[in-house]
Amino acid sequence: MLHLMNEVWGNPEAEEQMMSKLEGEIKVFFAQHKHVRQNTRKLHEDLRVHVLEQKVEIEGLRQSYTDSQKVVSILETRVKNYEEEIAKRPSIDALSTQLEVLKAENESLKKFLKESSEKETKKKKELVEKHAQEMADLDDKLSKGITKSLSLKRAGTTLIDTMTKLMRQVPELIKDWQESSSRGVASLTLAMCKAHFPTMNFADVARGAPKGTNIRAALAETQGYDRLFAGRVNHSFWYNKYDLPEGFSDAEDEEEEGVEEGSGSSANHSKEGSGEDSGDGSAYVASEDDHSSE
Repeated sequence: MLHLMNEVWGNPEAEEQMMSKLEGEIKVFFAQHKHVRQNTRKLHEDLRVHVLEQKVEIEGLRQSYTDSQKVVSILETRVKNYEEEIAKRPSIDALSTQLEVLKAENESLKKFLKESSEKETKKKKELVEKHAQEMADLDDKLSKGITKSLSLKRAGTTLIDTMTKLMRQVPELIKDWQESSSRGVASLTLAMCKAHFPTMNFADVARGAPKGTNIRAALAETQGYDRLFAGRVNHSFWYNKYDLPEGFSDAEDEEEEGVEEGSGSSANHSKEGSGEDSGDGSAYVASEDDHSSE
């Protein structure tokens, strides 16, 4: 009987192992996903810090260039003022000498400022190129990290969603298939009994065996014949739900108090099969047609 139950409902240990394996794979996936997300956040933070540092350096260069322009403007203003004063003074030779000195200083200062400006421009250009290269490298790393993260997330989400839907449906499908198969076997058995014993009352049979009946002995006599009935049933046809006939309740509430040992499960099956299908004549006729076609 245990072997027969394993064939119908499946091995519970194999199902538990499969669920444990699936749970482990899901844990590994989320651990990898978490690691990728942490690396992505670190890249974002490093990029932000680097950009801030580059902005500070560029701002310092811009301020230095502005100060240099101010100094040049002041010197040009002073030279212009000196030239105007020299033009007004009577001592042209002295003023000319001073003007030449100032011009020489101005030229020297301009040369110095020009050299400084060239050095600053060169340094700024190097910093900008370095910044652009580092930004490109960071963008490439960030893009690869984001692409990998999205790929893992998309694949993992699709797998998890599919497995979740299947896991939610499997218990109900197994339950419905077992119930429908039981109804088919019970209906075929009752139909055969009715054909051999036309006076048989389905309502009396569905309520259980008469008191005093040796259920174990009766079940022992059915060994081998149960497979003949099960093999003749079109299980797909019986994959439906039917209501119990009027006057009957659920099989779990109709268990006989006097049944001993293995008789309880057999009584349940007989009540479920005959109780659910005997009241529906069209279902029985369809099943009989399917059986005859085989």
